[in-house]
Amino acid sequence: MPLFAKDDVKAALYSVLGAEDVDASRRLSRASFDVLGAIAHAVFAARGAAVVEANFTRGEAEHVLRGACTHQVRVWCEVGENLRRYRERQRAPMHFDDHQLARLERGLREGWYEPLDLGVPVLEVETTRGWAPGYEEVLAFAAS
Repeated sequence: MPLFAKDDVKAALYSVLGAEDVDASRRLSRASFDVLGAIAHAVFAARGAAVVEANFTRGEAEHVLRGACTHQVRVWCEVGENLRRYRERQRAPMHFDDHQLARLERGLREGWYEPLDLGVPVLEVETTRGWAPGYEEVLAFAAS
């Protein structure tokens, strides 16, 4: 099953358009979400399947995936307040991570990253200490 990841799309856009500051990086992110939506709609319209991965923001990102297909499931991974891995990771400069941490922490506190309101089944997966439910249960849910 193909994986379409927002950061891969953003990297491709960045390689052509660049991003000289945080605002430009955020514009690339918004464009990346729209590209993901177009891909999802095309794949699902052809009765295909795909994983669409991104840090979707509830209340802002629903338009990207809403109506993409009639038979979709969603796996939502909760990482909790532990941002150690985020703080320690090294990503391309286009992300301006040193400016994004406070925004990410605010979003976690205010529920921005709760599951999108798409009217489809949602399986919540706790990922701070492994997977709960387990991998086999996630696969069964995705296949339903």
